[in-house]
Amino acid sequence: MADREAIRRVAKILARATSSEPEEASTALNGAYKRMVRDGVTLQDLLSLPVAELYQNTLVRLAEVIIADTPDLSPSERREAYSAYLVRIVGKF
Repeated sequence: MADREAIRRVAKILARATSSEPEEASTALNGAYKRMVRDGVTLQDLLSLPVAELYQNTLVRLAEVIIADTPDLSPSERREAYSAYLVRIVGKF
């Protein structure tokens, strides 16, 4: 598990992805993902935070970014990975 402060930093960046401005939301989502990769934060790490610090819709979008950045998955593996992410996200909320 990544350091708690790194997890919270990613969550704060991800919270900006709820912006009503599409460009700002997209920039925040991609920035959060880059920070995750850099700091070794996983989706499971993010889900360890209290629900009050998370936004379900941005976590779903983040799962899409993670899957898109994993090009070596076959179509059926993509579906399975995406489904597994969604199960974890929904389980949190």
